[in-house]
Amino acid sequence: MRKCWLVHLLTNLSIFMVTEFHFFANMPYHLLVEIYLSLPASKILESSIINKNHRMAAIEALFKKNDKEARHIQARLLKKWAKEQTINIPQNDNIVWNAIRRNSCNTIYRWYGLVLLARKKGISLNLPDHLLTHSLTACQKLEGERSVQKIALDFLSCFAVTANTEQLQILINAVAAQSHWPFKFSILKRIEAVIPQETLNTFVQESIKFVKNDASPLIPDEEDCFMRHYLPRVNKQEASELLQFILNEEACETHEQQYVVLRKKLQALSYIAKQLSQTDLGLAFDFVYKNLDSTLSIPSLYYPSTIKDIAWSILRTFMPRLNQKQLAQVIVKINSMLNKDSSLLSLVDAACILWRLTNRTNVLSTHPSFPKIISNLQLLVDANFQDSRLLTIFFDILPLIASYIDEERRQSALKTIKKAITGEILDYSNSYLVTGILAALSSFSNYLNEEQVNEFFSIAKNFRDSNYEFALKIFIALAKVLDSAKINEVIALITSKEKSNYITGLQFQFLTNAAHQLEKQHLEIVKQFILENSSYPLVMRDEHQIFLRAMDQNDLQIILDKAIKLLEPKEDTQCVSTWDIRAALSRINILSSYLSKKQIQQSVEKINPIISQNFKKLEGAEIKLYLEYIMLVFDRGDLKIQASMIQNLLHMYRNHGSYSVRNALINTLTCFIVRGNIKQEDIKDKLPELENKFINCFLNLYDQIKQAETLPQIKLTL
Repeated sequence: MRKCWLVHLLTNLSIFMVTEFHFFANMPYHLLVEIYLSLPASKILESSIINKNHRMAAIEALFKKNDKEARHIQARLLKKWAKEQTINIPQNDNIVWNAIRRNSCNTIYRWYGLVLLARKKGISLNLPDHLLTHSLTACQKLEGERSVQKIALDFLSCFAVTANTEQLQILINAVAAQSHWPFKFSILKRIEAVIPQETLNTFVQESIKFVKNDASPLIPDEEDCFMRHYLPRVNKQEASELLQFILNEEACETHEQQYVVLRKKLQALSYIAKQLSQTDLGLAFDFVYKNLDSTLSIPSLYYPSTIKDIAWSILRTFMPRLNQKQLAQVIVKINSMLNKDSSLLSLVDAACILWRLTNRTNVLSTHPSFPKIISNLQLLVDANFQDSRLLTIFFDILPLIASYIDEERRQSALKTIKKAITGEILDYSNSYLVTGILAALSSFSNYLNEEQVNEFFSIAKNFRDSNYEFALKIFIALAKVLDSAKINEVIALITSKEKSNYITGLQFQFLTNAAHQLEKQHLEIVKQFILENSSYPLVMRDEHQIFLRAMDQNDLQIILDKAIKLLEPKEDTQCVSTWDIRAALSRINILSSYLSKKQIQQSVEKINPIISQNFKKLEGAEIKLYLEYIMLVFDRGDLKIQASMIQNLLHMYRNHGSYSVRNALINTLTCFIVRGNIKQEDIKDKLPELENKFINCFLNLYDQIKQAETLPQIKLTL
């Protein structure tokens, strides 16, 4: 409780860090780390501008975070530091070691971390030429060998940060010779951090020429690639000058030429938007706005979209920077499309536009005029209630706006949700519509009063005999607002019904959603339910730990035994189904932290042979679960168990063609390397040639760093 209070206090204090300099400048280091840990990853570094102590605390806090946003920022910093050391590099090596040893980071991230550690210790990073040339050759494989091509791209990302000037030039020349433009730019993007600025500036100028040259003979792929990758790098003056060119009217001889020129200009605007001043952005907005009603289009494989579609899509990139007047114009435009005299197709089109503009941003939703759109859309939905397309989009919009509309419109939306659930026209086979309705109900559940909760709960109960699946889905949507008595009713219903795997999954979902409201008597029933339904996969969710903590060692052993039993071949087929493998692995994974060394050995002895025998028929989901499993239990197994797991990984890599699987296997191997679990002799010549060279290079770098750590340390002055 005290720690939560402290973090809350520090979070609020952090807002004043910059202005209250004297108060924060000399704050103890460990408190600074706590403050920065309480901030979102994107805010940490920009808030740490007071002094070096703050900067180091912010970096430590950032690297302690493990969410997706934090890992993205960490990787960007490691890449920058690996190429050029700065004063902001962490002085404590353990910050980097702890980060690259996490299961969640990938091979490229780990490589950048190792390169940084090597540079700090003065280790020479001479990259053999054959590694670059071999990777480049693999990148040029045919489409049928796409997994090899993509693995090679990953390796290029790693090698590029250690390449010398001559090697980089060879690399750039080889890329320039590529004929497949999208792939060429996928390589350039991977090595962009090490491309000389002069070369990048040339690419930027080329991209500007493509916008201006309406008679360009280049195929659309090349134009799109150049603009997408390099126009965002223009400076503010270049962006302003390019905007003036875009705003100038051009005389086009043909309808097709007019379309191509206008399409190119609109796309260019989306790429330079962030570099435009607020005044220039206003001019760009006006240009896009006048094309929102355009009917210009040409039937073409290269150009499937109308100018109107492109303009609305590009408007979305402008949204975060539009002022209130401009947002009001957008709202007026959408309202004009939501007209009772419009065709159904036009209404669906308008609803789709509204969904795109409210998805992932609340800029439009927070405008004072926004409720008018929802009122208009609500009226049109009610008037066209039998059109499933309009209904589906409306219910997709509701979760995005639930917290931004007033009580009156919220109640109107709830009436529509109720009407859809209880109406005779609902097509239960339309999964998109049913999912949308229930997602809307779930997002509005926190706004339900007691009477409304009772009403929707009664509706669900009325479906229990005629459509048990739908009843369960309503219970799931309401789970977080149900009181103990209602949870009792649902649990009693769940435990009394015959069920398939799919229904069992829905039942588990209800229990998971209601986990934090479950009382002691509920947990005992849930425990029995889990023990009885051993064939259904559980997933790694925090809520499931609530269930497991209510179990004793005998209960856990029963779950483990039943999970292992799923891995025994069935009498009728003499094989193990992928579903059973998935169910067994998912259950063993959530048990992993509770298992003894003996139980781990028991599971490994059963799982490893099954995976080895069946891996060719396994999908990505099963392999991902297996990799999670070995990551969780590897350090707790003996040397024999660890060796068998490594051999399984190598065997799977040699015999599986999927990039996603191979990439996951490489990530697992590099994770074991930086944890010190793999030696050269474990993997020597047991992988394809390119992968073998890369892993050896990775291992050599790791070994050199660990060897340097045993020598007397020389403090670097950066």
